[in-house]
Amino acid sequence: MNAYRRTGLPLRILAAVLAVAVVSACESPIEKERRELRESLESPETLIYRGLKVALRGMPSAALADTNMTEERFDEIMKSSRPEFHATRVYFLTLRLLNDVSYRRVPVSVEDVVLYARAAKELYELKNELRKIDEDRYPTVLEVILTANGSNPVKSGLSWYNGDYEHLFLCALWTGSRVAPRSFRTYELSEIEPAGLSDPSLQLLAYLLRGATFVSEHWPYMAEEEFTRYLETLERRRDELEGMKTFGSAAHASGDTLYAWYHAPGVLLRGLTRRQIGKEEEAVEDFEAFLIDARLLGIENEGVWLIGTYVSLKKDRPEEAVAYLEKLAVSPMFDEDEKQLLRQAIGYLKERDSERALTSISDKVFVARMMIGYLKTILKETGWFEQLEKSESGQNLMRTAEGVQHNHHALLQAADPTQWGGELKERATSWWKELIP
Repeated sequence: MNAYRRTGLPLRILAAVLAVAVVSACESPIEKERRELRESLESPETLIYRGLKVALRGMPSAALADTNMTEERFDEIMKSSRPEFHATRVYFLTLRLLNDVSYRRVPVSVEDVVLYARAAKELYELKNELRKIDEDRYPTVLEVILTANGSNPVKSGLSWYNGDYEHLFLCALWTGSRVAPRSFRTYELSEIEPAGLSDPSLQLLAYLLRGATFVSEHWPYMAEEEFTRYLETLERRRDELEGMKTFGSAAHASGDTLYAWYHAPGVLLRGLTRRQIGKEEEAVEDFEAFLIDARLLGIENEGVWLIGTYVSLKKDRPEEAVAYLEKLAVSPMFDEDEKQLLRQAIGYLKERDSERALTSISDKVFVARMMIGYLKTILKETGWFEQLEKSESGQNLMRTAEGVQHNHHALLQAADPTQWGGELKERATSWWKELIP
């Protein structure tokens, strides 16, 4: 007891635990999700990605003019330009990438390892400085690439392109990637301000992407908020739909059909999210609205049948639910175990047991195939993305993004020299100890 009193340590620990418990208890679900989002943006993985982007976008113009830059000359330029972010080695890595967009170098020599290790050390030491920097105060990555290639961004037909468009482009790129860390997508989405997108259809797409990403990160309350904003924006600008730059199937639609094309994904995704957070009545309302849109658009597929089954069961219309379930039970979309669940649900309905029928399918079949697949389909039909992707500027941006991904991996590796092999491992470890005693 006397030792406890002398140190006060157990009491301090108890007070800290109680403080955390009180804060957690006072948080609403959406406040908790927002805190988790902020914390995810502070991870080492995200800080490295952000540091590379800030270095790309804040590259001194004098460095861009020299394609044969040495480290000594680069140090002089950095000292004279006094950038907001003082990570000289990080800037030098990104300059090498800009000078050769096909740059795919891996640390194979001690010199490479030292450069990456010093860059990783800079990022760690300057993390507090990096947090305060708004990357959108700088030119976009695409503008920097054009300047490095000797082109004039103003004369390249991209006057409409700003930081929000680039965040959306990179988010779409990382969403479709099988190897990019999920943190890339989350970071880009956190930086998008949909109101900054002048094209209304892309503004709507940004809300959908944000919502779907929040669902995939298990933040359903923030997702519901984004889907609601999507629908509110759509309703507010309904009279402008005919003049929107439409894509995919919507390019040939008009009037109520065009509205339904935009409205259907919003109510579907919000309904799925509302169901997840226990807002059953509101979810059913959204699903009914989706079914109306689907009929108007002539959509007849497994997604519509699943939604129709759920609504029919909740509205106590068993005959209608059986009709949907019979279509689902013969669909190639489901495996044999899932088909057995569907047939089992049909049996329950014929026995007038709607509750057991709903329980048998809702957890294991209902939501599993809906969310991300729907958004990827929309992304494939997004004309602006394809147009930029096919252009020379867009291809350079994509190659540069892949280079950023490579350097990101190498910097993470540089923070742990035990991952390297052989003599390089011993020499690199020795260098690392000198850098960080």
